[in-house]
Amino acid sequence: MKIVDMSHVMNVHTPGWVGYAGNKMYYAQNLQTQMIVAQRIDTALHVGTHFDGAMHATDDPKGDMASLPLNYLVNRGVVVDISAKMSDWAVITPEIIESAGADIRDGDILLLHTGWHRHYEGQAQQDLVKYFCYHPGPNLDTLHWMLKRKIKWWGMDTGSCDHAMNTSIRTMRPDLAAQFTKLHGKTPAEFFGTFEYIHKSPTAASCPTCFHFTTGRSRRGCCMRRISAATSSSCSTSGR
Repeated sequence: MKIVDMSHVMNVHTPGWVGYAGNKMYYAQNLQTQMIVAQRIDTALHVGTHFDGAMHATDDPKGDMASLPLNYLVNRGVVVDISAKMSDWAVITPEIIESAGADIRDGDILLLHTGWHRHYEGQAQQDLVKYFCYHPGPNLDTLHWMLKRKIKWWGMDTGSCDHAMNTSIRTMRPDLAAQFTKLHGKTPAEFFGTFEYIHKSPTAASCPTCFHFTTGRSRRGCCMRRISAATSSSCSTSGR
């Protein structure tokens, strides 16, 4: 088995996600005064390369990262290069993923290579607004496709695995939401639909508008209920 480190460098320049502070890293003690070296790091957990647990979206105490068995995090993985079909606010569909020709097997860990990492901090094409606010993301069909393929968990080289305009960015940056609306003729909420989290896993009969939310960000045992959605609805899934 070969383990490949695909994480970004974590340092004082690591940017926080939109609305989150960046890192603070400094020496708490040093050799010349305390005869020992110690550093202090103050950081939000939602920065840099990370894996979201269920508690990011619910208050279920079983949703903490410690509840995940190690064998859930380690598995056969496949990187699918879809970068040639990506552009600002591109919508990722099952057809885009499958047409890449990668050997995707049921139960795989799925990593989508969009090429957006080139806009991250410290890269030659650094552009943090583009990286966080214009990145691609999946639609609802993609989530159902992942569930059908039993994808264990998934990630992307973007600021979020949600579509950028299917996150709270659309409320924090109304100027960008207006730009998206002008481009698509629909507001982000109309384009992607509105969802809420629920704690129980309902049956299809009791909640026909519910779908299990067990991939991406590893929100295991959590469901989302569709309140309203346009034809081109997108899921709110992510993992980085």
